[in-house]
Amino acid sequence: MSTRSKIDTVVFVVGESSRPQNWHLFGYNKNTTPNLDREPGIFKFNDMCTTAPYTAVAVPSMLSLEPIWNWDSIVSNKSLVSILGAAGYDTYWLSTQDVDGFGGIIPHIAAEAKHVQYFPRDYDGAIIPKFEQIVQNNHGKKKAIFIHINGSHFAYSQRYPKEFDHFKSSSDDERDRIVAEYDNTILYTDWLLSTIINQLRLNGDPAILVYSSDHG
Repeated sequence: MSTRSKIDTVVFVVGESSRPQNWHLFGYNKNTTPNLDREPGIFKFNDMCTTAPYTAVAVPSMLSLEPIWNWDSIVSNKSLVSILGAAGYDTYWLSTQDVDGFGGIIPHIAAEAKHVQYFPRDYDGAIIPKFEQIVQNNHGKKKAIFIHINGSHFAYSQRYPKEFDHFKSSSDDERDRIVAEYDNTILYTDWLLSTIINQLRLNGDPAILVYSSDHG
């Protein structure tokens, strides 16, 4: 029996500061995920828990086969990026996050990919044209695409373009304004993920997409 994977395209979207409590897909009372709600075949993980409350630790942990309590092994061993590369996948890292000291070893993990491109200080949708190019130009080839987004990182109003300014504060209360802006970041993430899914569907290669926030 062949051990070769039948999945040509693996996409791993690493979100940021996203709470399932604010996803309509998980029962939230606001329609923050109108696109994903309509997607067939989505499998939800209802009992996930982050390994760390900040990005610099959570992301390396989620891309490692080592347990979080063995941080030295996480740092010293290669990540899922290299593992998929060794399995025959052409590896890509696309990121809208800044390369700075807050990322810890994340830039080193990104450098494990064969192809790396950053879109700093831009909306997460900036990665879509590059993603479409990768998928279209590599039809039938093994490819693993890691996408690291800003997602719902504070300040929330800076994470989505004006056309996604859908939810509004119901009062002059500061908390209501913050919640509304946060909900708009989820709405934008919903659009991003559904756009990626649609491109994978158009391409036709056997594919899997995994989304998980680093913490929330």
